[in-house]
Amino acid sequence: MGNLILALEKAQERFGKRWSTAEIRSTVVFNVQTPRTEPLLCIADYLCWAVQRVFERGEMRHYAFVQDKISLVVDLYDSENYEGGKNYYTRERLLSGKNKLSPPLP
Repeated sequence: MGNLILALEKAQERFGKRWSTAEIRSTVVFNVQTPRTEPLLCIADYLCWAVQRVFERGEMRHYAFVQDKISLVVDLYDSENYEGGKNYYTRERLLSGKNKLSPPLP
């Protein structure tokens, strides 16, 4: 929760540099859920993690387990294939180990 509050304060500070903070009339309430209080978060976390493993390591086993549950993945890093939607991966056009991102240059 601390990071959320810090981010809000930073946003308010940036806003204050350009406009008057007297303009801020909204109240922000954070309703943070954890897997213990909201078990469905585990499902979303696993799906995102499985896709992340493809991009980070080219590892397909976790994604293969859930690929029929994921209707669309957009590879934002695949700038070569933006034209024609070739950076969109669906149930018919699945991610593969080729989607692994190269390690960053030192």
